[in-house]
Amino acid sequence: NFNINDKLIELREEINRDFTNKLNNYYHYIYSYCEVSILIPCFNTKPVFIMDCLKSILGQVGNFSLEIVWIDDCSSEINSKLQQGYLSEIEKYHNTKVVYVRNTENLGVSGSLHKGVNICSNEIIFRMDSDDVMVPDRIIKQLNFMKENKSCVCCGSNIIPFNEKNGLQIINESNHDNILTLSNFKLLKNMTWIMNHPTLCFKKSAVLDVGNYDKDFKYPFEDFDLELRLLIKFNVLHNIKESLVYYRIHRDQETIKSAIKGDSGHNNMRKIELIRHYMS
Repeated sequence: NFNINDKLIELREEINRDFTNKLNNYYHYIYSYCEVSILIPCFNTKPVFIMDCLKSILGQVGNFSLEIVWIDDCSSEINSKLQQGYLSEIEKYHNTKVVYVRNTENLGVSGSLHKGVNICSNEIIFRMDSDDVMVPDRIIKQLNFMKENKSCVCCGSNIIPFNEKNGLQIINESNHDNILTLSNFKLLKNMTWIMNHPTLCFKKSAVLDVGNYDKDFKYPFEDFDLELRLLIKFNVLHNIKESLVYYRIHRDQETIKSAIKGDSGHNNMRKIELIRHYMS
């Protein structure tokens, strides 16, 4: 029962749908244009991890220009040269600017991020670690979320933790709520984990408004300290339910080192002290 008219109608509808989809994608592409900064601290990160990190940045989809602010926290001379070599190649790509800064002494993560936020020249700043990997549409999704929610000062996402001990092993994804208000935070049983630090996208002005990262903070949860101050100041933090970052787990991480030392309990107690201090 072949009917040429029916087939022509189907073909026209298919063409119209395809054209509409392309038009929507075009407006989505134009709407998303922005200049953003990516802030990455690095201390003796393995070269293969750095390459994975940078490849995932170059693989981002969308119409925006990138400023990569890379803070080398006084790595070894050999590692620093490797970092500079990789970054010089990255800067050859269209709409990509690299700002490489090598600390003359080891400042730690919080001190490096404090410096990095001040250096970033754009209002929208994405956080990432030098050993993690972004999914291809991470930037575009968080950027559009920030544009559509004008009052949002900080937006994170869930993560996919993984290791490579015996081949690639995916560990359970995180599952943060979409919105965390200060009143809801006060009701949580576990108040020691607010957001996933490597997934943060925040407004520079808001972070500076709460005092930036504490450059003298020496505990391995500088993110909790900053996020807590943002939550108290602005009353709400946002989280995209999707997992937009692959979070690499290995023995050289500060959080893993701290856990191996048996400091987790002490760190949680310190977090509770921070909460009491800021909310008193």
